[in-house]
Amino acid sequence: MAPRAKKRLGRPPASDGAQTKQRILAAATQLFGERGYERSTNKDIAAAAGLTMPSIYYYYPSKSDLYAGVCGAVTEITSEIGHRVIAEEKGFIDRISRLVREVAEANVAMPSAAAFVVTAPIDAEKRACDHLMGLEFESGIQNCRQRAD
Repeated sequence: MAPRAKKRLGRPPASDGAQTKQRILAAATQLFGERGYERSTNKDIAAAAGLTMPSIYYYYPSKSDLYAGVCGAVTEITSEIGHRVIAEEKGFIDRISRLVREVAEANVAMPSAAAFVVTAPIDAEKRACDHLMGLEFESGIQNCRQRAD
């Protein structure tokens, strides 16, 4: 029996950098939305995008840079909707009605972006709390050391 060729990971030969970056963002948006920041790994994101981890790091040097990229992409989508609605609708009721309709349509078209919008504030609060707890712990250690001296 002839050996099977391994599926080649990485950027497909016919794709360009913009397509690869979009694949990364789509996979990251999905995983960050489903699992949150802490439980999503760059390894899992690379696998979901059909890429290697070095490919991820080529575009995003760290997981937090990738998360910021997803935040930027989702913000761009929602801002575009808001700006378009404001430019095209004049009355308050018309604007609100259309905004709700377009956001609902966007949620159907991109459920991973909607999930990300829901989980991002939770992740941000948790990360901020973890950071503050770390600072509090460091401060406590410094106080203990000062007392010991």
